[in-house]
Amino acid sequence: MKVEWMVKIEIDPMLEKRQRSFYWLAKNTGISHTTLWRLKIR
Repeated sequence: MKVEWMVKIEIDPMLEKRQRSFYWLAKNTGISHTTLWRLKIR
């Protein structure tokens, strides 16, 4: 039996609640803005 898992990360509400931007998240995590954006649209 094959089991597949998918994790859904809702970045926008989290950032809005903390009044932060995608730029801030990218800068502070070391993850490129493009990579974060790709995670967001999936």
